[in-house]
Amino acid sequence: MPTGEPDGYLFVSQQEHLVAQARLDGFTLSRLQPYHDGQTFLNQARELWQSYVAAAHPFAVKRLAMRNVNRIEMPLGTEIQRYILTCPEIARALPQEMLNFFLNIVIPDAASGAIAAINQTFAQADPERSVIPLIFDVEASREVKMDTDSAEIWEVLAQLRVLKNRIFFRSLTVEALERYR
Repeated sequence: MPTGEPDGYLFVSQQEHLVAQARLDGFTLSRLQPYHDGQTFLNQARELWQSYVAAAHPFAVKRLAMRNVNRIEMPLGTEIQRYILTCPEIARALPQEMLNFFLNIVIPDAASGAIAAINQTFAQADPERSVIPLIFDVEASREVKMDTDSAEIWEVLAQLRVLKNRIFFRSLTVEALERYR
């Protein structure tokens, strides 16, 4: 039942390129471009998490996740297989041009007890620059039952980061990865 009260707050640090969401049902921290190393991000997340816990007094942690939403610009007319290794295949008897698609794959990772959700689609093409952006979204998550001050939170997030990165680097072709060097 709506109360008229806010469900949360959005904080933006343009200098740090961070966006934090503090909600009644959780906390999310996002890093915008330019990116930096994952350990710096985890350190920032830990500091902001402590502030969130002090203000919101959550009871427990039920879910942890690490996510990257990547935008890979491909030249218009390029076959998607030149950039990504898992992609839709059109039946050979049909026209082979693909204007858009949405692919969602959820895979378990038995070693960590996590799951990974992989989403792919095209964003709006830019005919002036002759590119079409491939959106490659990877989220690794795990259901947990932890106290809000548990050191295990940061261990699990580090494991999820490794899983997310493994999926990213093993899903793209050498040509696509060259764009990240």
